[in-house]
Amino acid sequence: AVHLGSSDLGGPAWPHRVQGKLNGRQCVAIDPPKHLHVRREQCYNLTPLLRQGVNTLELKFTPRPDQPREEPEDSYCVGVVLTRPRSVASIIARIRTRSTETVAS
Repeated sequence: AVHLGSSDLGGPAWPHRVQGKLNGRQCVAIDPPKHLHVRREQCYNLTPLLRQGVNTLELKFTPRPDQPREEPEDSYCVGVVLTRPRSVASIIARIRTRSTETVAS
């Protein structure tokens, strides 16, 4: 996630706590970091919860408990990437095909 509270690019940022549901089923639970620990980017395999057609991902961000009520809630931009398994051979073949197309045009 990226914090949208300022124009400075400070790298990844996280809400205090995140709960996620995919198609109504719990899929992600990101708890606050332990004392003196830093959270890193994390990948989650949500494939088993996907269904054919439209899927709905809901994320609930919980602010830190000591955040004053009058302070506005933080906003975040979260990316979701859909990937497909590929063999090394198929990746190499695809690169070679595209490289030839680029040179030929």
